[in-house]
Amino acid sequence: MSTANGAPIIRIGKKGRKTFAFGEEDSPKGHPFTIDVVAIWQQWCDVHRSFQNEEGTIPRDKAMETNFALMQFVAALSGARLPQGIPGAPEQPSPPSAEEELTLAEALDFMARIQEEVDALEDFFVPKLREKPSSPPKSATVNFSA
Repeated sequence: MSTANGAPIIRIGKKGRKTFAFGEEDSPKGHPFTIDVVAIWQQWCDVHRSFQNEEGTIPRDKAMETNFALMQFVAALSGARLPQGIPGAPEQPSPPSAEEELTLAEALDFMARIQEEVDALEDFFVPKLREKPSSPPKSATVNFSA
Protein backbone atom coordinates (compact mmCIF):
# COMPACT_ATOMS: atom_id res chain seq x y z
CA MET A 1 0.00 0.00 0.00
CA SER A 2 1.34 3.43 -0.86
CA THR A 3 0.84 6.64 1.09
CA ALA A 4 0.24 10.28 0.35
CA ASN A 5 1.38 12.69 3.06
CA GLY A 6 1.39 9.75 5.46
CA ALA A 7 -2.20 8.69 4.71
CA PRO A 8 -2.68 5.25 3.14
CA ILE A 9 -3.91 5.12 -0.44
CA ILE A 10 -6.04 2.24 -1.64
CA ARG A 11 -5.25 1.69 -5.30
CA ILE A 12 -7.96 0.34 -7.57
CA GLY A 13 -6.53 -1.58 -10.50
CA LYS A 14 -8.06 -1.75 -13.95
CA LYS A 15 -10.90 -4.22 -13.91
CA GLY A 16 -13.68 -5.04 -16.29
CA ARG A 17 -12.19 -3.87 -19.58
CA LYS A 18 -11.85 -6.76 -22.01
CA THR A 19 -10.99 -6.97 -25.67
CA PHE A 20 -12.95 -9.24 -28.02
CA ALA A 21 -12.86 -10.07 -31.73
CA PHE A 22 -15.10 -12.20 -33.94
CA GLY A 23 -13.82 -14.61 -36.55
CA GLU A 24 -10.25 -15.26 -37.55
CA GLU A 25 -7.52 -12.62 -37.28
CA ASP A 26 -7.62 -11.81 -40.97
CA SER A 27 -11.42 -11.95 -41.38
CA PRO A 28 -13.37 -8.75 -42.11
CA LYS A 29 -15.15 -8.95 -38.76
CA GLY A 30 -12.04 -9.94 -36.79
CA HIS A 31 -11.17 -6.41 -35.63
CA PRO A 32 -10.65 -6.26 -31.86
CA PHE A 33 -12.86 -4.00 -29.76
CA THR A 34 -12.58 -3.21 -26.06
CA ILE A 35 -15.55 -2.81 -23.74
CA ASP A 36 -16.44 -2.45 -20.08
CA VAL A 37 -18.02 -5.87 -19.54
CA VAL A 38 -20.05 -4.85 -16.48
CA ALA A 39 -21.58 -1.82 -18.21
CA ILE A 40 -22.34 -3.84 -21.35
CA TRP A 41 -23.88 -6.66 -19.30
CA GLN A 42 -26.12 -4.17 -17.49
CA GLN A 43 -27.15 -2.57 -20.80
CA TRP A 44 -28.02 -5.97 -22.27
CA CYS A 45 -29.98 -6.92 -19.14
CA ASP A 46 -32.09 -3.77 -19.62
CA VAL A 47 -32.79 -4.72 -23.25
CA HIS A 48 -33.47 -8.35 -22.34
CA ARG A 49 -35.81 -7.34 -19.52
CA SER A 50 -37.98 -5.45 -22.02
CA PHE A 51 -38.89 -8.80 -23.65
CA GLN A 52 -39.65 -10.66 -20.41
CA ASN A 53 -43.12 -11.39 -19.07
CA GLU A 54 -44.26 -10.98 -15.46
CA GLU A 55 -42.59 -14.29 -14.51
CA GLY A 56 -39.24 -13.04 -15.81
CA THR A 57 -39.11 -15.40 -18.79
CA ILE A 58 -39.12 -14.76 -22.52
CA PRO A 59 -42.41 -15.93 -24.07
CA ARG A 60 -42.02 -18.18 -27.13
CA ASP A 61 -43.58 -15.55 -29.38
CA LYS A 62 -40.84 -13.07 -28.33
CA ALA A 63 -37.87 -15.45 -28.70
CA MET A 64 -37.01 -14.52 -32.30
CA GLU A 65 -37.44 -10.81 -31.59
CA THR A 66 -35.15 -11.16 -28.56
CA ASN A 67 -32.52 -12.93 -30.68
CA PHE A 68 -32.68 -10.18 -33.30
CA ALA A 69 -32.28 -7.56 -30.57
CA LEU A 70 -29.22 -9.44 -29.29
CA MET A 71 -27.68 -9.52 -32.77
CA GLN A 72 -28.29 -5.79 -33.20
CA PHE A 73 -26.82 -5.07 -29.76
CA VAL A 74 -23.67 -7.10 -30.43
CA ALA A 75 -23.26 -5.76 -33.97
CA ALA A 76 -23.44 -2.20 -32.67
CA LEU A 77 -20.66 -2.96 -30.17
CA SER A 78 -18.40 -4.89 -32.47
CA GLY A 79 -18.92 -3.27 -35.85
CA ALA A 80 -19.89 -6.66 -37.31
CA ARG A 81 -22.49 -6.68 -40.03
CA LEU A 82 -25.95 -8.11 -39.60
CA PRO A 83 -27.23 -10.65 -42.11
CA GLN A 84 -29.70 -9.32 -44.69
CA GLY A 85 -33.31 -9.42 -43.56
CA ILE A 86 -32.80 -8.65 -39.87
CA PRO A 87 -35.74 -6.42 -38.83
CA GLY A 88 -34.60 -2.90 -38.03
CA ALA A 89 -31.13 -3.42 -39.51
CA PRO A 90 -29.78 -0.43 -41.40
CA GLU A 91 -29.54 -0.69 -45.16
CA GLN A 92 -26.16 -2.02 -46.22
CA PRO A 93 -24.69 -0.66 -49.45
CA SER A 94 -23.57 -4.05 -50.69
CA PRO A 95 -24.60 -7.48 -49.51
CA PRO A 96 -22.08 -8.71 -46.94
CA SER A 97 -20.25 -11.92 -47.57
CA ALA A 98 -20.97 -14.79 -45.21
CA GLU A 99 -17.57 -14.11 -43.57
CA GLU A 100 -18.62 -10.57 -42.63
CA GLU A 101 -22.01 -11.42 -41.17
CA LEU A 102 -22.55 -11.86 -37.46
CA THR A 103 -24.30 -15.11 -36.67
CA LEU A 104 -26.76 -15.68 -33.86
CA ALA A 105 -24.42 -18.34 -32.44
CA GLU A 106 -21.58 -15.77 -32.29
CA ALA A 107 -23.84 -13.22 -30.59
CA LEU A 108 -24.99 -15.80 -28.03
CA ASP A 109 -21.41 -16.94 -27.42
CA PHE A 110 -20.31 -13.32 -26.97
CA MET A 111 -22.95 -12.71 -24.30
CA ALA A 112 -21.97 -15.96 -22.57
CA ARG A 113 -18.34 -14.74 -22.41
CA ILE A 114 -19.56 -11.37 -21.07
CA GLN A 115 -21.53 -13.15 -18.36
CA GLU A 116 -18.48 -15.24 -17.41
CA GLU A 117 -16.37 -12.08 -17.10
CA VAL A 118 -19.04 -10.35 -14.99
CA ASP A 119 -19.35 -13.41 -12.75
CA ALA A 120 -15.57 -13.41 -12.25
CA LEU A 121 -15.71 -9.73 -11.21
CA GLU A 122 -18.68 -10.09 -8.88
CA ASP A 123 -16.52 -10.15 -5.75
CA PHE A 124 -15.25 -6.69 -6.67
CA PHE A 125 -18.61 -4.95 -7.00
CA VAL A 126 -20.95 -6.88 -4.70
CA PRO A 127 -19.97 -6.13 -1.11
CA LYS A 128 -20.18 -9.07 1.28
CA LEU A 129 -20.01 -9.17 5.05
CA ARG A 130 -17.01 -11.10 6.30
CA GLU A 131 -18.95 -12.34 9.33
CA LYS A 132 -22.61 -12.36 10.16
CA PRO A 133 -23.32 -9.68 12.76
CA SER A 134 -24.46 -10.96 16.17
CA SER A 135 -27.16 -8.28 16.31
CA PRO A 136 -28.96 -6.20 13.69
CA PRO A 137 -27.14 -3.09 12.49
CA LYS A 138 -27.90 0.14 14.35
CA SER A 139 -27.97 2.20 11.16
CA ALA A 140 -29.49 1.75 7.73
CA THR A 141 -27.83 -0.83 5.51
CA VAL A 142 -27.00 0.06 1.91
CA ASN A 143 -27.03 -2.84 -0.53
CA PHE A 144 -25.33 -2.55 -3.91
CA SER A 145 -26.53 -4.47 -6.91
CA ALA A 146 -25.17 -4.97 -10.40
